[in-house]
Amino acid sequence: MTFSLCFLGVGVFLLGNTLAGLTPSCLPGEVELDDVCVWSPLTATSDLSDTFSQCAQQGGQPFTFTSFDLLNNARTLLSVESVELFVPAIKNNYTYRWLSAANSSNTASAAFFSDDVINSDVTGKDCVTVMKSNFTAQDCISDFRFICSRGDQYN
Repeated sequence: MTFSLCFLGVGVFLLGNTLAGLTPSCLPGEVELDDVCVWSPLTATSDLSDTFSQCAQQGGQPFTFTSFDLLNNARTLLSVESVELFVPAIKNNYTYRWLSAANSSNTASAAFFSDDVINSDVTGKDCVTVMKSNFTAQDCISDFRFICSRGDQYN
């Protein structure tokens, strides 16, 4: 009986460590999404113009949403304003991959978010945009991974 309890205890210990290893330990300000820690400054309706004021200074324009909720994966529409946003590629050990849109004739282009979005060398570059065509202002971004991830997640 003692042996069985000991064996069970070791099994639970090993299982717990295995599960803990599969779950990333996120830093303050991050949330877990699809087993990856992502940096999320936005969890409600927001205006990104302040968050990315540096980008605006680099030539981008203020960027707004009608609504945004990362945690609930809201059906989010792009604003109909003409918008072009350039995001610093690397800052504070984060790899930023954010939506970039320019509305022309009611058609926008947007970054497509996947694990291999950034394939080129961005060393020394201020901004990087990866564009996806056939994305209209009425489309929802809930089909995209709208996240910023720590660079070390994809090394």
